[in-house]
Amino acid sequence: MRVLVYGAGVIGSYLAHMLCTAGNDVTVPAGDGCGKRWSGTD
Repeated sequence: MRVLVYGAGVIGSYLAHMLCTAGNDVTVPAGDGCGKRWSGTD
């Protein structure tokens, strides 16, 4: 599943981590316009 976590504070970062370790593709946009995308297979 592809997931966008918008607002990655403490809870959003934890949610992104858990979703990624479960094998999902997670994207976390940064405030400067650059985003980071993680895959559960990385």
